[in-house]
Amino acid sequence: VPKTLYSSGLEVFVPQGEVLPPGDTTTIIPLNWMLKSPPGHFGLLLLLSQQAKKGVMVLAAVIESQCQGGNWTMLHNGSKEEYVPL
Repeated sequence: VPKTLYSSGLEVFVPQGEVLPPGDTTTIIPLNWMLKSPPGHFGLLLLLSQQAKKGVMVLAAVIESQCQGGNWTMLHNGSKEEYVPL
């Protein structure tokens, strides 16, 4: 979903109920959507600054044009607090 009319990217929401436990943990999050990009292009997921400030990092976020299965991302929580994506 584009955040505004002039957004260059899409805002991706993590499915409800997903939580990243605290203390250097990594979690695979299914995104429950598919991205079809033109040949020679790919999708790239990046965090917003709000998540980065909380110690959350994306570890796997390239979506290739040949990908036919469901998409997922790998998030890492390096903080001492549980992270609940909104």
